[in-house]
Amino acid sequence: MSDAAAAERMAEAADFDVSSAIRMVRGIEVSANDERDYAFEKLPNGMRIIVVSDPSAEQAAASAAVQVGSLADYRDLAGTAHALEHLCFMGSDKFPGEEEWASWLADNGGMSNAYTASTQTNYHYQVRATSLRASLERWSRFFVAPLLHEGAWARELKNIDSEHSKNISNDMWREMQLDRSTSDPEHAVCAFATGNKATLHDIPVAAGVDVRAKLLEFHRRHYTSSRMTVALLGKEDVDTLMAWAREFFADVRDEGDAQPVYGSDPYKGRTGLVQTMVPLKETRTITLQWAIPPQQSHFLSRPSGLASHLLGHEGPGSVLEALKARGWATELSAGNFADEADFATFVVQIRLTAEGLAHTDDVAACVFEYIRIMQEEGAEKQKWVFEEVAAVGASSFRFKGRSNPLSYVTGLSSGLTYLPGRFAVSKGSLARVWDPAAYAAVLDSFTPERVRVRIAAQDEHIVAQCDKAEPVYGTQYGERAATPEQMALWKGEAGTGRAFPDLALPEPNPFLATDFDLRSGLEPGRTVDTRLRAEREAEPAADLGTADSILLEAARGQPACGRRVMPSPTLLDDSSEGQLFWRCDDWFGEPKTVVQVQYKQPCASASAEQSLLTSLLGLALTDDLGSMSYAASVAGLHYGIGDTTSGLTLAVSGFSHKAGVLLSRVTDALAAAAAAGSDSDPAAAAAAPTVLSEQAVGRQSRRRTETYVNNDLSPLYHLGMIEAGYACSDGQHHYKAKLEILRAWQAEDGDDHPRLLRARLLAHARSLFRTCSARILVFGNASEAEAREMADAVRSPLRAAKAEPPSPSDLALPAMSPRCILPPAGTNARIVVPCRNPNDSNGAINVRLFLGPDTVATSALTAIIGGLAAQPAFTQLRTKEALGYIVFAGSFREANAVGLRVIVQSASMSARQLEDRCESFLWGFRATLASMTEERFVENRDAAVAKRREALSSVTSAASKVWFEVSDGTMRFSRAAEEVRAISKLTLAQVREVFDRAFAPGAPQRRRLAIIMTEGESSADAGAAAGDEGADDAAAGAEAGAEAGAEAGA
Repeated sequence: MSDAAAAERMAEAADFDVSSAIRMVRGIEVSANDERDYAFEKLPNGMRIIVVSDPSAEQAAASAAVQVGSLADYRDLAGTAHALEHLCFMGSDKFPGEEEWASWLADNGGMSNAYTASTQTNYHYQVRATSLRASLERWSRFFVAPLLHEGAWARELKNIDSEHSKNISNDMWREMQLDRSTSDPEHAVCAFATGNKATLHDIPVAAGVDVRAKLLEFHRRHYTSSRMTVALLGKEDVDTLMAWAREFFADVRDEGDAQPVYGSDPYKGRTGLVQTMVPLKETRTITLQWAIPPQQSHFLSRPSGLASHLLGHEGPGSVLEALKARGWATELSAGNFADEADFATFVVQIRLTAEGLAHTDDVAACVFEYIRIMQEEGAEKQKWVFEEVAAVGASSFRFKGRSNPLSYVTGLSSGLTYLPGRFAVSKGSLARVWDPAAYAAVLDSFTPERVRVRIAAQDEHIVAQCDKAEPVYGTQYGERAATPEQMALWKGEAGTGRAFPDLALPEPNPFLATDFDLRSGLEPGRTVDTRLRAEREAEPAADLGTADSILLEAARGQPACGRRVMPSPTLLDDSSEGQLFWRCDDWFGEPKTVVQVQYKQPCASASAEQSLLTSLLGLALTDDLGSMSYAASVAGLHYGIGDTTSGLTLAVSGFSHKAGVLLSRVTDALAAAAAAGSDSDPAAAAAAPTVLSEQAVGRQSRRRTETYVNNDLSPLYHLGMIEAGYACSDGQHHYKAKLEILRAWQAEDGDDHPRLLRARLLAHARSLFRTCSARILVFGNASEAEAREMADAVRSPLRAAKAEPPSPSDLALPAMSPRCILPPAGTNARIVVPCRNPNDSNGAINVRLFLGPDTVATSALTAIIGGLAAQPAFTQLRTKEALGYIVFAGSFREANAVGLRVIVQSASMSARQLEDRCESFLWGFRATLASMTEERFVENRDAAVAKRREALSSVTSAASKVWFEVSDGTMRFSRAAEEVRAISKLTLAQVREVFDRAFAPGAPQRRRLAIIMTEGESSADAGAAAGDEGADDAAAGAEAGAEAGAEAGA
């Protein structure tokens, strides 16, 4: 029986019923809430194709997964697969130009990317929906006959080396390579995956290797149709989409090598080890990792997923709860690290405190004791946990919103490499087969003899043990066999009884949703798209300016085109306690609710000290609520407490059945803190141990210190993003000022720091809520009465603090974002920030050119100019000049201002030189605009319109856009429609005039700010003013943007 047939039989004989979560479409399982059409087919050449028909799509997308990755690299050419990924799309037999594909895609509103994994290389792109067929004609040729131009290879090699240079200062890459380098030397995983100039040029060329010929050979051997899967999403019907797939992919040959076999145990002969390593950032972690049986074939039972759920649990009885109670740890994660056809690995990683670092053997013993509990309980006694996890998965899949087309097809093609066509969409979302033998096999792998323990810290006693250097990244590390004493401790043989009596399996989850009724009366699955089909011929509303009437107007004459215009909420309450906005979802058919809150608190950020206290208050409360909130997160409910210059923020989202319960738990904690801080007797406030525990306060003080210190070690272009935010935004305080205050408190308080900081936080909580109002949005599956009840919970901290009515000036505070300091016309400012990371040899620049305040007109102009500039910047600065891997140009919105930005990071040029290259590019782009034809401009303009007309995908995505307008006070709920109209009316002459007036070098109204990140230089302006708290979080979007502008991914 084939694997596919076996999976079919297992699904039909499932232990857990998932029928309510799915509907079958041409033999494919899809979400019951997904109205799109699907089809799957295996072509005569062996290629497997899945197509998705979405008549409402404005953006089409395609993805191809090739079942070959870095594990198949030639041993004498490390980085082979990654190098081919970079080079593959630079010309084909029918479309030979190196930049032909990129230029054509940009003109049609598209973007492309790719990534190389261990056993897969994935190529993907999106494009204006009307251009899908033309794009497939071009794109498919790269899998048939790529040219791999010699000149292109020479330039792209520099970008690969730049990418490696970027990774050198990243602890994640360093630890990942250390794991590889110390694995079984006979296993393919032991290699250097990404490659660099040395491995892809210097060494092989010196040995007489023709690198380009080897890349062509690698393509011939591995880029074969029987090892490829393709996913397409377009607005055409499935028959048309499948016909295009046959037409364009039939030429992909099926004559390559068979799928490589890599071996089942990458750690063979390399276990029972304790490694130490010195990270670049200030952090302390312990990692336990094991090789486990391959998991891909167990997608219907997900045994390692159950192990991950239990080991990664954060509620009462969990490993993390036990470690936090002893002051040893702050965070824990558990799950598969590698999951390939031949092998899999499992990791438990724990973030340690300084005290925890002194007890690493005991921390590992705690993990092993919990594993023994899992084993001793027996698989059958844990079946109820499996069923609970399966129920959550089924509910989540049934009501999942649509992801963007690009990420959706990428996931489909990737999963299809190992899944039967029936399960390409549902994948591992629906655990339905209880397989105690497979689960026991995973648990049996978690032994002390098979473990690899890695301790990472900068503390002296760890550094002293690190006498080796990893050959690729130079990471300091040490390695030794676990001692007999450690083995005895981890096996539970070192004493009598249990060392951690507080460990226990979790109790049933109280947050599981069972009520999925919709308050709107809309039937689940009957979304606005289907409703509008019936209403398309209805008379238009009198006021075509409202969001709903614009939607109906747009729906006429075209199928399933709803959800494009933002739904506007109703203002239910406007009082001294704040405003309540509400919208009951009648669009998406999802039983989910989103609650967003901005507390407007005048003292939240009046000084750096108050800003720090506001941030720490939210972090400590979140820490204290971790045990409770983890159960909610498992059940599909999430919350977050944040802070802005205006005050604390609160967000709750997920299944509506228990959303109010979670909201009340969180606001009760806020109210308790406000009440304790309001007590006139400080001793009485300090005697309320259930409010802001000293342990949580101490953990978050240390964690925030680490975050501030580690900001300096982030990639330079990340830091440039942060410093640009500080320089442009009014009312924020630099993280260095807050670090200085926090360290002063720690030094002054000594051992009493957690207690004294807790007292400061409680007093600050009282001050925050004493003069406070709340702007609230309740969006989704909630009635008006439920919205008012939630608002009452949100306002409970105000009442606990005996809040006074806010003054008119307090009410006028900006609700969410700080205001942008818009430079005057003619500004040519430069802020030079020295690189503080001795391991980072890069230079970086972030150039911001401000157009003016954010209006419909300025937003439309920057969207068009940014879109037109993106590909030329990539072509000139990255492809031709090979400045570096990170190159991005596009529009930006900074608080209430908009403009154009260019970001470059380079290992080969200083930031000063990069500044010159950016100015030179802008001159060149001016010439590009001057020579642009009307036809090409219209193509780009129409593509920009199509992007903005893409339908809202879920309750969560719609709520996010509504909250942007509510929190900022703009209330432009028809923003997208207004911008579409504005963009549609723009002319090439207008774009040229604005660029010449505001963006071109020497332009009379130019407002230029350049953040220059370089080593050894400084500027009086360098500390100027405000940004994000955590560099990693702040820059996540920037890196995505930079790499979205790039065609070749990691």
